[in-house]
Amino acid sequence: MTLVGMALASAIKDEAGRLGFDAVAIGPATPPPHGAAFERWLDAGCAGSMDYLERTRAERLDPARLLPGARAAVALAASYHSSVAGPEGGMRVARYAGQADYHDVLRPRLLALARFVDSAAGVGVTSRAAIDTSAVLERDLAARAGLGWIGKNTNLLTPSLGSWFFIGIVLTTAELPFDGETADRCGTCTACLDACPTAAFTAPYALDARRCISYLTIEHRGRIDEDLRPLVGDWGFGCDVCQDVCPWNRRAATTREPAFAPARPLEPAALLALDETAFRQRFRRTSLWRARRSGLRRNAAIVLGNRADPDAAPALRAALADEDPVVRDAASWALCHTPHRPARPGEAGTLLDDALTGTWFAPSEWRSDLAAEGASLTMDQKKRDQQQHDERDQRQVSQERNRDMSKDRNEEETGKPIQLDKEDTGRQQGGQHQQGGQHQQGGQHQGGQQQQSGSQPQRKPEAERKPDQGQHTQR
Repeated sequence: MTLVGMALASAIKDEAGRLGFDAVAIGPATPPPHGAAFERWLDAGCAGSMDYLERTRAERLDPARLLPGARAAVALAASYHSSVAGPEGGMRVARYAGQADYHDVLRPRLLALARFVDSAAGVGVTSRAAIDTSAVLERDLAARAGLGWIGKNTNLLTPSLGSWFFIGIVLTTAELPFDGETADRCGTCTACLDACPTAAFTAPYALDARRCISYLTIEHRGRIDEDLRPLVGDWGFGCDVCQDVCPWNRRAATTREPAFAPARPLEPAALLALDETAFRQRFRRTSLWRARRSGLRRNAAIVLGNRADPDAAPALRAALADEDPVVRDAASWALCHTPHRPARPGEAGTLLDDALTGTWFAPSEWRSDLAAEGASLTMDQKKRDQQQHDERDQRQVSQERNRDMSKDRNEEETGKPIQLDKEDTGRQQGGQHQQGGQHQQGGQHQGGQQQQSGSQPQRKPEAERKPDQGQHTQR
């Protein structure tokens, strides 16, 4: 490597620091070493509905397709780890989804660095900026450049930044010296694999995106499988569990970028009522825009169902009349997991009573579904309510038996049949009608059960190492 190339590389790194990047490394712009594993991952369907990965498969396997004649890949890291505590309350949001869309923050800086490289390298040099929306395997290129190593949770790790950083790439035709690769420092640790709520890791370094909460709450469109919904927990957008438990993140440096500070809390009940205009105004320039209004409101309903908060029932019932079938489905599921409580003044009645009498304002097809699921009572509540219903039935039967015995005694003493006044007749008929309703209600209690156990696939032993299969979603 010439002194000119070394000087150019040093100038590029200085400029990257001036632009606000926290780390930089330079490596070859050749096909990624884990390209074959990436193809197997795609062929196995582990990408779920991320069809864009399949459409750009060839480009991702060869950077030269994105920039003909590319020689070097300048890999850059921008920390999003904030020293400011995240907001309390609301549903959980991945740390990277701060106040601004990181694409809007980083893309101009990457473009500026690409122009700097072209200018500093001289005539005939072409550079191209790329971020995770481009058809590159940016994590593989960064690992080969020595920016960090790929951890068992499939994130890129560095000793100074942990995994709390974004990756940017500048491909260039300039001839530059390469930095050495960084050794894998995960050792025998399996904290990330063990902590995953959905068991999305099929082996160390191998992620099945179809079970990953980040994929489910951001990239996936449509219904989320019911066996996975309880495992989503409080996560409304993304998931940080496998990063939270990583030892390398305990002392990670914090970001210098105020745009990556934590966003304000997201209240799921309020999100359910968000119309298109309000959604656009609030989220258009944030990372949460990626989930779209349908996905974000679907997630909000699932979070409410997992919280099992009776106070969320009115918002969920309103969502049953939503024009979006995905939101209606999630709201229906959530109601079936929301505990029963007595109606408050001004409310239309309890979910159970409304479901059984058909008085709530949701479409009829959702009424029957909820009634068949046993309204929304937990198992303990079902047993208590069933016991109460049985006791009422016994009291009513006993009252009627006593009334009949009293009537018989009166007839025996007087020789005349007893005459009931109109008020007594009404009470007797009303009691019979009520008793019939209680029998129906009791039957419904026994009919519905909560399903909160997702299937957990067996993880392959660490010895069967499959590097670089699957990528976390940070779009």
